[in-house]
Amino acid sequence: VVNALMSEAIRASMSELGSEFADPAGTPPASAVAVFAVEYLLLGITAIWLYASIRPRFGPGPLTAAMAGFAIWLILEIHGLSLVVITGLTLRTYIASSAPYVVVQVVSAIVGASIYREDLGESRTPLTASAT
Repeated sequence: VVNALMSEAIRASMSELGSEFADPAGTPPASAVAVFAVEYLLLGITAIWLYASIRPRFGPGPLTAAMAGFAIWLILEIHGLSLVVITGLTLRTYIASSAPYVVVQVVSAIVGASIYREDLGESRTPLTASAT
Protein backbone atom coordinates (compact mmCIF):
# COMPACT_ATOMS: atom_id res chain seq x y z
CA VAL A 1 0.00 0.00 0.00
CA VAL A 2 2.67 2.46 1.02
CA ASN A 3 4.86 1.64 -1.99
CA ALA A 4 1.94 2.28 -4.30
CA LEU A 5 1.11 5.62 -2.66
CA MET A 6 4.52 7.06 -1.95
CA SER A 7 7.03 4.93 -3.85
CA GLU A 8 8.95 7.78 -5.48
CA ALA A 9 9.21 9.94 -2.36
CA ILE A 10 10.18 6.99 -0.19
CA ARG A 11 12.76 5.72 -2.69
CA ALA A 12 14.28 9.20 -2.98
CA SER A 13 14.53 9.53 0.81
CA MET A 14 15.95 6.05 1.22
CA SER A 15 18.43 6.71 -1.58
CA GLU A 16 19.62 9.84 0.23
CA LEU A 17 20.12 7.76 3.34
CA GLY A 18 22.02 5.07 1.43
CA SER A 19 19.48 2.37 2.22
CA GLU A 20 19.22 -0.88 0.28
CA PHE A 21 15.47 -0.11 0.08
CA ALA A 22 16.37 2.37 -2.64
CA ASP A 23 16.18 -0.55 -5.09
CA PRO A 24 14.40 0.80 -8.18
CA ALA A 25 12.03 -2.18 -8.12
CA GLY A 26 11.05 -1.23 -4.58
CA THR A 27 11.64 -4.79 -3.38
CA PRO A 28 12.96 -5.07 0.17
CA PRO A 29 15.68 -7.65 0.86
CA ALA A 30 14.56 -11.09 2.12
CA SER A 31 15.98 -10.39 5.57
CA ALA A 32 13.78 -7.30 5.88
CA VAL A 33 10.70 -9.27 4.84
CA ALA A 34 11.39 -11.80 7.62
CA VAL A 35 11.86 -9.01 10.17
CA PHE A 36 8.65 -7.30 9.03
CA ALA A 37 6.70 -10.58 9.28
CA VAL A 38 7.82 -11.13 12.87
CA GLU A 39 7.24 -7.46 13.70
CA TYR A 40 3.67 -7.48 12.40
CA LEU A 41 2.91 -10.77 14.15
CA LEU A 42 4.07 -9.26 17.45
CA LEU A 43 2.11 -6.06 16.75
CA GLY A 44 -1.01 -8.13 16.12
CA ILE A 45 -0.57 -10.05 19.35
CA THR A 46 -0.01 -6.78 21.21
CA ALA A 47 -3.12 -5.22 19.66
CA ILE A 48 -5.29 -8.17 20.71
CA TRP A 49 -3.76 -8.12 24.19
CA LEU A 50 -4.65 -4.42 24.41
CA TYR A 51 -8.15 -5.17 23.08
CA ALA A 52 -8.62 -7.83 25.77
CA SER A 53 -7.38 -5.36 28.38
CA ILE A 54 -9.72 -2.50 27.43
CA ARG A 55 -12.71 -4.69 26.54
CA PRO A 56 -14.16 -4.72 30.09
CA ARG A 57 -14.22 -0.91 30.13
CA PHE A 58 -15.35 -0.18 26.56
CA GLY A 59 -17.26 -3.37 25.78
CA PRO A 60 -16.61 -6.01 23.15
CA GLY A 61 -16.83 -5.23 19.48
CA PRO A 62 -15.19 -3.61 16.49
CA LEU A 63 -15.12 -0.09 17.94
CA THR A 64 -13.07 -1.26 20.92
CA ALA A 65 -10.81 -3.25 18.60
CA ALA A 66 -10.36 -0.18 16.39
CA MET A 67 -9.39 1.86 19.45
CA ALA A 68 -6.80 -0.78 20.39
CA GLY A 69 -5.41 -0.84 16.85
CA PHE A 70 -5.26 2.95 16.70
CA ALA A 71 -3.51 3.11 20.07
CA ILE A 72 -0.84 0.65 18.92
CA TRP A 73 -0.34 2.62 15.69
CA LEU A 74 -0.11 5.93 17.57
CA ILE A 75 2.48 4.60 20.01
CA LEU A 76 4.56 3.27 17.13
CA GLU A 77 4.33 6.53 15.21
CA ILE A 78 5.28 8.67 18.19
CA HIS A 79 8.31 6.45 18.68
CA GLY A 80 8.98 6.44 14.95
CA LEU A 81 9.38 10.20 14.91
CA SER A 82 12.91 9.54 16.15
CA LEU A 83 13.63 8.37 12.58
CA VAL A 84 13.09 11.92 11.42
CA VAL A 85 15.69 13.17 13.87
CA ILE A 86 18.19 10.34 13.50
CA THR A 87 18.10 9.77 9.74
CA GLY A 88 17.24 13.17 8.36
CA LEU A 89 14.09 11.79 6.74
CA THR A 90 11.72 14.65 6.07
CA LEU A 91 8.70 14.91 8.33
CA ARG A 92 6.41 15.09 5.30
CA THR A 93 7.78 11.84 3.85
CA TYR A 94 7.63 10.12 7.24
CA ILE A 95 4.00 11.10 7.80
CA ALA A 96 3.00 10.21 4.25
CA SER A 97 4.66 6.81 4.49
CA SER A 98 3.37 5.95 7.95
CA ALA A 99 -0.20 7.26 7.68
CA PRO A 100 -1.54 4.35 5.59
CA TYR A 101 -0.50 1.95 8.33
CA VAL A 102 -3.25 3.26 10.60
CA VAL A 103 -5.70 1.45 8.31
CA VAL A 104 -3.60 -1.71 8.38
CA GLN A 105 -3.32 -1.67 12.17
CA VAL A 106 -7.00 -0.89 12.81
CA VAL A 107 -8.27 -3.51 10.36
CA SER A 108 -5.85 -6.09 11.77
CA ALA A 109 -7.06 -5.40 15.29
CA ILE A 110 -10.71 -5.71 14.23
CA VAL A 111 -10.03 -9.03 12.48
CA GLY A 112 -8.05 -10.32 15.46
CA ALA A 113 -10.75 -9.23 17.89
CA SER A 114 -13.40 -11.02 15.82
CA ILE A 115 -11.67 -14.32 16.54
CA TYR A 116 -10.75 -13.49 20.13
CA ARG A 117 -12.74 -15.44 22.72
CA GLU A 118 -12.57 -14.88 26.42
CA ASP A 119 -13.10 -17.69 28.90
CA LEU A 120 -15.55 -16.37 31.47
CA GLY A 121 -15.29 -19.45 33.68
CA GLU A 122 -14.62 -19.40 37.41
CA SER A 123 -11.11 -20.76 36.93
CA ARG A 124 -9.68 -17.24 36.65
CA THR A 125 -8.00 -15.90 39.75
CA PRO A 126 -8.07 -12.19 40.55
CA LEU A 127 -4.84 -10.24 40.73
CA THR A 128 -5.65 -8.96 44.22
CA ALA A 129 -4.69 -11.00 47.24
CA SER A 130 -7.62 -12.71 48.88
CA ALA A 131 -8.25 -12.12 52.55
CA THR A 132 -8.49 -15.33 54.57
